[in-house]
Amino acid sequence: MRIKLDAAKVPSELQTLIPYAEKWGILDKDLQNKMLHEASLEEVENLCTVMYPLWDEWNAFLTSHQSNENSKSHEVNSFKAFRPVFEEAFSILGEKRPQKLLEIIKWPEAWSSVNLDSTKLPSELLPLIPFAEKWAIEDEGVRWTAIKMITDAEVKELLSIVDQIGYERIDDLIYTTLDNDSLRETAYTFVRLMELVDYLR
Repeated sequence: MRIKLDAAKVPSELQTLIPYAEKWGILDKDLQNKMLHEASLEEVENLCTVMYPLWDEWNAFLTSHQSNENSKSHEVNSFKAFRPVFEEAFSILGEKRPQKLLEIIKWPEAWSSVNLDSTKLPSELLPLIPFAEKWAIEDEGVRWTAIKMITDAEVKELLSIVDQIGYERIDDLIYTTLDNDSLRETAYTFVRLMELVDYLR
């Protein structure tokens, strides 16, 4: 049986989530998980589409009630219980329809990696910059979902460049760059890229 939430106790920007919180915001995690895995992919996709743009507002709503008397209200508890559905729905969609998930989160335009300054990098690493900026995303979940979309031509080009430079040489350059505090984040971007290279081989 669904809980009926009082819209007056939910921020205006989260009103569209009320029907979802009423359905999915249940305390029985086993039932919640069962419902989600029995849902159609269309429903899972809809959940992700609706929830993703409101994630920050959602967290702000819950955070603002952590020490408030209203924190025990059905509205807050339902939205809190509903939150795990977000992560699991994204996991399901990322596995079944990765391209759709990436469209929802606006990858790659909204998920650029570290801004790599070619003037501060060893010249031998420069051919790898486009690949690092596109694929070596800091967010692990997005990174491994995005790599499913890489084309055979992109894989071939990336691996060819790595072979031309030399895998061990790239490693040496990366770890040399790690010693430079101002370039440490850049170095970690290349570390992530080489993890993807290992996966693609």
